[in-house]
Amino acid sequence: MALKGSGVYGSGKVIKNLNVLQTRIKQSPREPIKQTMEQLKARVIEVTPLDKGNLRSTIRVYLPADNIGELLAGNMMGTGSPPKYVDYALEVHEMPANMNWTTPGTGPKYMEGPLKEISPSFYRRMYTTLRKMLRR
Repeated sequence: MALKGSGVYGSGKVIKNLNVLQTRIKQSPREPIKQTMEQLKARVIEVTPLDKGNLRSTIRVYLPADNIGELLAGNMMGTGSPPKYVDYALEVHEMPANMNWTTPGTGPKYMEGPLKEISPSFYRRMYTTLRKMLRR
């Protein structure tokens, strides 16, 4: 949404600069967010329980125009009798840690752990990007 001048002398230049700044703010964080989400995806895939690989193959990064990145996983899967449809990714994420996980190094909370690991570097990257962007 572009701002408009108020008719006050010199306000046009200020408004123009604010509009440029607004555009930069929307565009600049996109690359570090995408890099971080791809890094997170790679780490999540490493620790996602592996049975047939179906769960790992559904993990993807979604970065819409508003720059809010999401890491998505899973699909609906019938379980039980009669089948109930549940979010399989969430069901596996919340399983107890004492289960017999077939792949060493994998288990529950496979998204939560990597997210906690990567958060400090993400915040540093965003801080650096925004500082550079505001200094232009």
